[in-house]
Amino acid sequence: MITEWLPNMLKILKSKHPKLSSVIAKAEDIPFKDNMFDGVLAAQAFHWFANYPALGDIARVLKQNGYLVLVFQERNDKVEWVNEYHKIIFSYPHEVIVRFELGEWKKAFENQNYFSPLEHQQFTYSQHFLKEELAHRALGMSFIAALPEHKKKK
Repeated sequence: MITEWLPNMLKILKSKHPKLSSVIAKAEDIPFKDNMFDGVLAAQAFHWFANYPALGDIARVLKQNGYLVLVFQERNDKVEWVNEYHKIIFSYPHEVIVRFELGEWKKAFENQNYFSPLEHQQFTYSQHFLKEELAHRALGMSFIAALPEHKKKK
């Protein structure tokens, strides 16, 4: 079951994967029964709703000993062109960048009793792009996708 709180994002997902079950919902108000799921996965998204109410509702829908898995891409800025690309991308001011890049999302796990301490595992993955695909990739990044249309065209 997929939850998404932005109707336009859910529309894009459904256009690509029409058989997926999905519902519009915020992480702070998940419309499912208590103890329903073995796991909850948030991929490239937790920084958008990193707060105690969201953790509480996620814990509510998880079965005892259920898992919350957070997936984030960590960029390799050691490659010169990637570093330059990211300087351009992150020149867009948006507080979500700060929460993700500086690890602000981790604060939601401080002083809470829902989950055990965070564990980190890293897996190396290389992704290859054509130059022409870089602008499309940037427009798909959540903090840019959330910008007003006139700011996306810069």
